Amino acid sequence: MIFQQEELHHLEVYEVTPDDSGPYTVTARNPLGETTCSADLLLKELPVEEKPKLEAPKFIVSIETVESQVGETAKFYCKARGKPEPELVWFKDDKPVTADDSRYTISLGDDTDSTLVIVDLSPEDDGTFTCEAVNEAGKDRCKAELFIDEKPEEKSPPEFIKVPDKVTAREHDNAKFIVKVIGEPKPAVTWYKDEEPLEDAELYHTESYEDTHCFEIKDTEKTDEGPYTCMAENSEGKVTCQIPLFVNEIPRDERLSESPLVLKTPEETQAPQFVETFEDTTVMEQKPLQLIAKVIGLPRPEVTWFKDDRELVATPNTVVKHEEDTVKLRISPTRLDQEGVYKCVASNPAGSAECVAKVVVEGKTEPPKFTRPLSNRECKEGRPVKFECAVTGLPQPDISWFLNEQPVEAGVRFHVDQRKGFSDVTHSLSLDSTDVADSGTVKAVAVNRAGEASTDATLTVDEKKEAPKFIKKHETTEVVEFNNATFKVMVSGKPKPHVTWLMGDEELQASEDVIMQVEDQTYTLTINKVRPDQASVITARAKNPAGQVSCNARLKVTPAKKPTFVRKLSDALVPEHGTVKFDCKATGVPTPQIKWYINDKELEPSENITMDVSPKDGTYTLTIKAATPELAGEVKAIAV
Repeated sequence: MIFQQEELHHLEVYEVTPDDSGPYTVTARNPLGETTCSADLLLKELPVEEKPKLEAPKFIVSIETVESQVGETAKFYCKARGKPEPELVWFKDDKPVTADDSRYTISLGDDTDSTLVIVDLSPEDDGTFTCEAVNEAGKDRCKAELFIDEKPEEKSPPEFIKVPDKVTAREHDNAKFIVKVIGEPKPAVTWYKDEEPLEDAELYHTESYEDTHCFEIKDTEKTDEGPYTCMAENSEGKVTCQIPLFVNEIPRDERLSESPLVLKTPEETQAPQFVETFEDTTVMEQKPLQLIAKVIGLPRPEVTWFKDDRELVATPNTVVKHEEDTVKLRISPTRLDQEGVYKCVASNPAGSAECVAKVVVEGKTEPPKFTRPLSNRECKEGRPVKFECAVTGLPQPDISWFLNEQPVEAGVRFHVDQRKGFSDVTHSLSLDSTDVADSGTVKAVAVNRAGEASTDATLTVDEKKEAPKFIKKHETTEVVEFNNATFKVMVSGKPKPHVTWLMGDEELQASEDVIMQVEDQTYTLTINKVRPDQASVITARAKNPAGQVSCNARLKVTPAKKPTFVRKLSDALVPEHGTVKFDCKATGVPTPQIKWYINDKELEPSENITMDVSPKDGTYTLTIKAATPELAGEVKAIAV
């Protein structure tokens, strides 16, 4: 680059190479003669850096996340390099893995590799495993998750463990068939008679409780007699059993005494009346509840039991009896959710009556307690992560999950699950694909009517690192002295790169005349009032933990020159209402602007006054049309 600054003439050579070495000569001439001077450009070779003898450890094979089941074996493998050879140490949840647990085996290979094997996995093995490589030059770490799922229960075909030899019922009474059947998965039970499924809800009622299944025929008729088939079926097979039903016919005289059809007059009927009632009672959880009353009426009343206005259905645990005038309800064992208002309604054609009492179930309560709290988790962006905790309490607590104090809703990204253990319940929160924004505090809150407890842990999501990359580089810029120069680059990278600007070898610092701006991926450098001595190579250097990249462009500065008239204005004579032109020629750097005056009054362009400039030769022209005597006077052009 060649430029002049007052009486000094400069030649600058950027990014020199061996081809640029040798003698350089400058010649100065004027009408009186010429003179020369010379100088040699010598290049020194860059010093050769000695290779370091030490090399910090670096994993070339990192451990990977493992998903396994209880009782199985998990294996982690990694390999590192470094000088000297690094020592490999294993951690679980940031605690060193020791030889105290015989289920953990660590083996070291001959090529700076290591294997961690865990046998007979248990839920406590779930967590974050880390391998650290260390030598005197530094250290490196790699991490992975071990997810433990409960081993699925062994499957088995259905098997009847309790079947009645027969069922006997009185005509118009209910007939109950009760069987017990086991199998995994839990079998589905279907009832048949004469190979036809019995599904009419108005005639039949079915109910299941754990492995006990009850089938009930309402208002049994003599025609209902015969063998009934129960079929239990699951994915492993099916099994059937047959149970005969015998219906005892009501004698004619007894049937007439109970039939409302033989009652001819109102005097022969009597509305139901409770002669003994049950009262409000309190029962302990798991203890039996029994309500007893006596009711009379003619004909014999039909009795229906209700809880909270919903009809009770007889089950192996809920037994209803009506013997002579005594009605009984027995529930054993009693659960907390069976607390409520119980009502016995007796009705016949003459009317109805009811007996009501409130039942309170007092249960043993224990506030929630976390037997296994949450553990801190760390993973890379985009990887899955799972949090687990175990809790006890009576009644069983409800669990709510929070991430950074915001409730977590199960859906596309988050999954919640629970599984019952021997003494507690394990709850889990899984996230299929993590994001850096997920980093923070994960909290589980357990609540029951006895109290509340919480546990929290930290989730750290390591951002996926990407070295800086120039999407758009800055370009060489040429400006005139005292003007502003602007350079722009666009840079991508994770984490967001930091960009520094250099002028030559000197890093620029922000000031009143050096302005650095950042907007998203765009980085801008503005140099105000550029001077010739600032002509140089401008370097943009982008850096983040993943790497560094730079690009160069030149700042060229043209020295400013004061405006000079090389052709001045000439006087002009014009007739009234005629057209006259004045022109002059001016040079300067930057190109000067011309202001026109008549009698020291600045002219403005109008319909009769035009001002033109020829960029090609720097000629400025003032044209006046329809001149009047008032315009006569001194015409002046000022270059600025």
